[in-house]
Amino acid sequence: MQRCTPTIWIIDFDDSFTMNIAHAIHQASASILVRVVHHLKIHTYDYKRKDLIILGPGPYQPKQYPHALNWLHSQPSERQIFGLCLGLQMLAVFSAATATQLMESSNHVEVIRKAKNPRHGIPVELVVKKHKIFSDLERPIHMIAYNSLVTVSWGADWDIIAKSQSDDEIMAVTHKTRPICGVQFHPESAGSLQRGLFFENLLRFYGFHPTQHEEALCKTEEIS
Repeated sequence: MQRCTPTIWIIDFDDSFTMNIAHAIHQASASILVRVVHHLKIHTYDYKRKDLIILGPGPYQPKQYPHALNWLHSQPSERQIFGLCLGLQMLAVFSAATATQLMESSNHVEVIRKAKNPRHGIPVELVVKKHKIFSDLERPIHMIAYNSLVTVSWGADWDIIAKSQSDDEIMAVTHKTRPICGVQFHPESAGSLQRGLFFENLLRFYGFHPTQHEEALCKTEEIS
């Protein structure tokens, strides 16, 4: 099988939703190669310029994954990154931390706090700004969330593009100049009823082309 380029890499933080993300991507485009990499091996691979790196969901706080935070700080400005749930929280820490602060765990939680209303499989209505990832989604937009933590502070280089309607928590952000975006909710969940269109939008945002009607040319690879 010929390797597809570019590739989508999902960084697995030991979360049961990881393969659901891969499945959602394949539903949106059957011709994309998705590689699932354990978070402890995030430094191991030679990511290409047009590859997309998805920082997936997982347990605990970003400070439990210093190797992933260090990886974020080592990436070139053109690296395409999407953060989902824990991945979004990692981006928040990345946006606030310096290379020196990464070694001090007490600094990792400054931009994260407990959610006003923890959600575990609960739909959240989004109040969104105009952005490609929300294009053509029927309003109101409801997505499933699984989180007890939220981000509360983002630097001037970031735009907050979605909040929860009920409690004004941050639900999505995008970088103003770099190809980085993140969401707190779980668009891959079966309860996120517009997940198909969301992932098609997401692929377009990162320069991929949804081709769900093509014969599946590639596959998902779990790299142990």
